[in-house]
This record gives sequence, structure tokens and C-alpha cells, in this order.
Amino acid sequence: QLLARSYQPLIPLLRSGKIDLAFCSSPPTDDSDLEFNELFTYKPVLVTPLGHRLADGRHIELEDIASWPLILLDQASLLRERVDRAFKNRWLAADVLFPVDDTESMKRYVDIGMGIGLGNDFALGADDYQRFGVVPLDHLFPGSEIGVCTLKAKFAGQAVCNFVAIMSEQIRDYHGEVRSWKEETKSRTEFADVGAKVH
Repeated sequence: QLLARSYQPLIPLLRSGKIDLAFCSSPPTDDSDLEFNELFTYKPVLVTPLGHRLADGRHIELEDIASWPLILLDQASLLRERVDRAFKNRWLAADVLFPVDDTESMKRYVDIGMGIGLGNDFALGADDYQRFGVVPLDHLFPGSEIGVCTLKAKFAGQAVCNFVAIMSEQIRDYHGEVRSWKEETKSRTEFADVGAKVH
């Protein structure tokens, strides 16, 4: 059984034992109950329609982003928490059209010109870099890691271990392909969090 959840509600499910593991961002470093094994790092990105002036190579600040209608992930996501905190610290008001549950929904609304989106580069495929303007924002919001998070006291059977091995390989391969494509394209001219109950 797979559950697609944002970061904030996923961790309590893990702690309660309702799920065996989570593929998600790293938990707080002072959390001694959870064990985390990193798979890859990721960066926050701005996603705009092609030809948008914020995607023309200029240096972007929060004030630039605040002047446009925004499509953001819901408030339970780690990135949304960081975005809200950054705007609050700079006394800026974000013009949020509406929150979305996942990056795919955000991309659809950006594609039809409703606003600009903030997401993470790991949720973008190679074709998205042709469909949208994609601008790294790691100078404004910290990146993080995606990995396997488990409860230290919970026994992991062979089925769980096999599932982790297969999924970890698939996730690493996917992210590696996207990164390679981006690097290759540049030389010529960044998953939703998931919890699993394994039977």
C-alpha cells in the first residue's frame, strides 16, 4: 500500500507505525527516533511559462517573486513552510492564487498562464525543461535531501528490505537521468513524498 502525502503528515504516520517507511526529505537532525538514509539532494526552483521575464537569466530576489501570482504546494509541504517563513521574515505578502497538492497540478496551472510556481527540481522531468522556464532558487530557499526514513525501533522484514532496495534504485536512476539531461543541455547551449506499508 502506497500513500502519497506531504512531509508534515507523513512523519506522524511513520512514528505511529502505520507505515513502515517513507521516501521523503530528511527529518530534523535532533530527532533520535528516526533513521534516515540519503538517496539524493535537490534544489527549489521557480517554474514559469516559456519566455517569462523571470526566466531570462537575471538574478531573482524574493521581491521579484512576490510581484507575481503564485501557485504553491499546500502548507503541509516542507518547501511551502520555507517559502512562507522567508516571505514573513522579509515582511512580504505573497499573492497565492491557491495551494495545490502536487507538482503536476502546479505545472498544469503554470502551463495555462495562471501564475508562476515554486517547486523542487526532483519533481520535474526532462521534458519540463523544454515546456517551462526553470530557475534554481537555492540562494533563497535551502535545498534538502530525499531518502528513506524509518522508525529505529520498528523491525524491518525481508519484504520491507526488498522494497527499499528496488525503490531506492529506481529513484536514484530517475533523478540521475534528469540531472544528466540538464547538464548535457547546458553544455550544448530540479516525487512527491511517499510513505509505504509493505506486506
